[in-house]
Amino acid sequence: MIVGALCSLAAGDNYHYKDILIGERASGMGGAFAAISDDPSGIFHNPAGIVFGLENYLSVTANAYNSSSQVYKNLYAGQDYTYLSSGLVPVLFGFTQTLRKKKFGFAIIVPSSDLIDQNDTVSKKADTTPARSFTRKFFREDITYLIGPAYAFELRNNLAFGISLFTFMHSVKIIDNTLVLYAPDGTGKYFIYQANGTRTSYGLIPKIGLQYMPAPKVSMGLTVSRPFNTGGSGRAQITSTKFGGVEPVELTGIFNNDLSVIEGSTFYEEATPITVSVGSAYFASRRFLLSGQVDYNSAVSYADYPVAQTINWSLGTEFYMSEAWAIRLGAYSNNARTAPIKAGDVNKPPHVDMIGFSLGTGMYRGGTSLTGSISYVIGSGSGQAFSDTDKIHTVNQSSLTLYIGGSYQL
Repeated sequence: MIVGALCSLAAGDNYHYKDILIGERASGMGGAFAAISDDPSGIFHNPAGIVFGLENYLSVTANAYNSSSQVYKNLYAGQDYTYLSSGLVPVLFGFTQTLRKKKFGFAIIVPSSDLIDQNDTVSKKADTTPARSFTRKFFREDITYLIGPAYAFELRNNLAFGISLFTFMHSVKIIDNTLVLYAPDGTGKYFIYQANGTRTSYGLIPKIGLQYMPAPKVSMGLTVSRPFNTGGSGRAQITSTKFGGVEPVELTGIFNNDLSVIEGSTFYEEATPITVSVGSAYFASRRFLLSGQVDYNSAVSYADYPVAQTINWSLGTEFYMSEAWAIRLGAYSNNARTAPIKAGDVNKPPHVDMIGFSLGTGMYRGGTSLTGSISYVIGSGSGQAFSDTDKIHTVNQSSLTLYIGGSYQL
C-alpha cells in the first residue's frame, strides 16, 4: 500500500527539545546560558540569573527566518520524500524590573514553530505492484507559546533563587489530501485519503532556578522544571476509499459501500518530562567568557509515543572586540526524545539525533543593543514513512534559523 505517511509525521517536530534558541546572547552561544541568564531571556533559561542584571531591561528577539527540512531517503528506488518548513516567528518579548533588592520579570516566548504547506507527486514506475503514484497536498501548522512571570532574589551574597511560571499553549492544525493511482495507468482503480485535525493543549510549566558565584570569575546555574496539563481539545476526521484486500473496492456510487469515515475526539495532552539543567560560566576578563550546559529530560509515558530519556549539551563563548561590539560562538546537541527504531517495529516516529552550531554579533550604544545570530542544525537517523509496515528509511534533517534582536535599558 502506497498511503500512510500521516501517522508518524503528523505531530511535526515534536521530537526534539531545542528547536529554537531563545534570547539575544543565548542564540549566539548555542543556548549555554543557565549560568548567566542576566537579561530577560533568563526568565526562560534560569530565573535566578535575572537578579544579577545590573539594569532593568526590555528585550525583543525576532526569529527573522526559519527553514527546516526532513528528507526520507529512497522512499521508492531512487526517490526521496521531503518535508519543508519555513516561517517568520517572534521568539521573545520580555522585560525585567528591579523591586528593591529583588527582580521581577515577564516574558512571551515561542520555543517551537513549524509551518509545512506543500504539494507533492511521487511515482514508482520501476516495479509491478498495482499502486503506482500518489499526489499529496499536506499542510501542518505547529506552534507553542509560553507566557508568564518570574521572580528572583538573593538568598545570600552571590547566591540567588528564582522561579518562573509559564502558561503554555500548543496548537496543531493538519490537512492531508492524498490521491493514489493504481495500474493500469489512467484507467485503473484509485484511492482517496482526506484527513484534517486540530489539537490544542494548555498547561503550566513552573521552573525553579539557583545561581551561585563561588568566585568572582565563576558562575554556576541549576534549574528544574516540569510541564503540567490543565486542559485542551482535539478532533480529527479521516475520509478514505474502502479497501478490498490490497486494492480499493469497486466503486458503486453508494457512500457506505465506497467510503469510510472516521471522526471523533483525539488525545491532546502534552508529555510531562522532568527537565534538569546544570551550567557553568567562566568570566576570563571583562571582554571574554566561556559557558557550558547539560540538559537532562526524563523518560515518561505518553499517548502519542514513549518519550525517551534525553541528554543534550551546549557550549558557548562571548568576546567583546570593543565596548560597542561583541561576537559569540556556540555548539550544541539536539537529540531526539523518541526511541531508536528496531527491525520489526511498526508505526514508529522518526529518531534523528542532531548537532548545531551558532554564530552571533551585537552592537551596543547608550543603553540600547542590536544583535543578530544564525544557527544551523543537522542530523541523520531513521524513520518509517508508511504506516502498518516495518520498512525503515534513512532520515536526514536540517534547520537554518536567523535571529534579529534588540534591548533597551529602562
